[in-house]
Amino acid sequence: IPCKERYPEMQLESEWSNSKRYVSDLFLVQTSKKGMFIAECVKTVIKKGEYYEWFSYGTGGRKMKVKSKVIAWMSLPEEYAE
Repeated sequence: IPCKERYPEMQLESEWSNSKRYVSDLFLVQTSKKGMFIAECVKTVIKKGEYYEWFSYGTGGRKMKVKSKVIAWMSLPEEYAE
């Protein structure tokens, strides 16, 4: 699904007096540089507008920002079962 069309559904994670933060489930994303990652989308809402960022998880669960522009996302496939 192109990000130009829409972003995934998100749940409210935290709320402050001047902002709200929403987080999605994990999705397979593609960047403008053709990179592919499993990542979650984070939306921050403040008075000036909405800001979207994508985060992936590395070795040991370290959270890392996806630095290239995410252009599309899709649901993860079902887990393999014998």
